[in-house]
Amino acid sequence: MKQLQQSNLKQASNYWCTPISSESGGDYVRHDAVLVCIQGIFRVLAAIFFLLGALLGGWVLTTSSVIVGFLAGVLVLLLGLAWLYIAWGLWTLKRWAYWTAVILLAFDLLISLFGLTLPISGVWTIWGGVVLPAVVLIYFLAAPNVRRAFRG
Repeated sequence: MKQLQQSNLKQASNYWCTPISSESGGDYVRHDAVLVCIQGIFRVLAAIFFLLGALLGGWVLTTSSVIVGFLAGVLVLLLGLAWLYIAWGLWTLKRWAYWTAVILLAFDLLISLFGLTLPISGVWTIWGGVVLPAVVLIYFLAAPNVRRAFRG
């Protein structure tokens, strides 16, 4: 029984800590896919918040407009679902996912930096909107093994 537990633990460890594809020089890309997935989940949750706020009378946005809240919720929901799809593409080493993630992370970082100039910026805005995309983007661009993993 103990050998079976150690074998299962070793398999789980190998799953998360070995390169995805040794022949293509893959690196630990799964970690970035998980971070992108988390970002997508938070966007979907924010979309639900916007949509519920719009349905309950527009209390989420300062405009108190149901239509603006609904449109913001739909837009954020579409972005969240797109990030989840990109996370799947990163997990499965799709080349389109790498370049899409790089472009969207750079765009997201610029938008988040602009958001820091607003008086309502908080700690979560900094961590979720600036630090997380910056870390993933720098890792994608700086680590040669990541680019090599997406070539194959």
